[in-house]
Amino acid sequence: MRNLLTFNLITYLFVILLFLVEIVYGALAQLALGIIQLIIALYLQTKSYQYSKANKKLLSYYWIQIAIWLISYVVFANLLTLKDYNAIFLLIIPMCIGLYLVFVNYQISKES
Repeated sequence: MRNLLTFNLITYLFVILLFLVEIVYGALAQLALGIIQLIIALYLQTKSYQYSKANKKLLSYYWIQIAIWLISYVVFANLLTLKDYNAIFLLIIPMCIGLYLVFVNYQISKES
């Protein structure tokens, strides 16, 4: 589990570094990070029977955040023009959700 945490943390920090270098590179790397983190979250979900109740709750909050972000993005994309909200919906909120998964991964690896 520690290897998974290390990989997750390094990829997250790498994306932040790319954002600091050039926003376009960071956005492209964020897409890859999102796919990687969804795979990590699915893996953690399959092993969730081993976790404490608190860690199961943390992982379920992650999935709730993903669902809320997706629904709100679709609603805002269809009802409003997103030009004012692009940075928030496409860059900031996904990175915050990604940071939360790093935290959940840390808590789970602490338990193991």
